[in-house]
Amino acid sequence: MLLDYIHGGLRATRGAAVSVARYQPAAGKVIYSGVGNVAGVISANGELRRMVSMPGTAGHNVRKIQAFD
Repeated sequence: MLLDYIHGGLRATRGAAVSVARYQPAAGKVIYSGVGNVAGVISANGELRRMVSMPGTAGHNVRKIQAFD
């Protein structure tokens, strides 16, 4: 997963809050993964859907990196 790669690349830094999303139009879905104090929102047809981020700091203390669709 891309966020695992980013987490490893940030180890020598102060860390960061990071999120990554991939839109798959043919399947009609978004795959989202976030770590830290970040928010993802999908806005479509007047509705908002909030995406889930896991607690932690990319590059330092992340208990679990998980993708949601």
